[in-house]
Amino acid sequence: MRTEQQIYMDYQNAKYTAERLEGFAVQTSDLSVLELSDALEVIPSCWEGEPCSRFLEKGRSIFEDLQTIAEQLYKISTAMQTAAGNIYQAEMAALEYVRDHG
Repeated sequence: MRTEQQIYMDYQNAKYTAERLEGFAVQTSDLSVLELSDALEVIPSCWEGEPCSRFLEKGRSIFEDLQTIAEQLYKISTAMQTAAGNIYQAEMAALEYVRDHG
């Protein structure tokens, strides 16, 4: 049977991993919104023609992909945090039950 400390450490590790994943989601979203969207707005003033149109189309596609990835990372992070909390509570309840009913 796992100890209370092991259960707690696993919970903390899962929370840390979920928080890092949430940080990646924010960074990915910021990258697409702050950097890529600004670039896509400026490019038409410097470049014209069919190559520019194709480049902008690809850039918009990448922007949408990055936003989707950021949303998915955030959802995964939230699910991990919820699961970690549920598992922690269940393991602590099981540990308490074993202590009480030996």
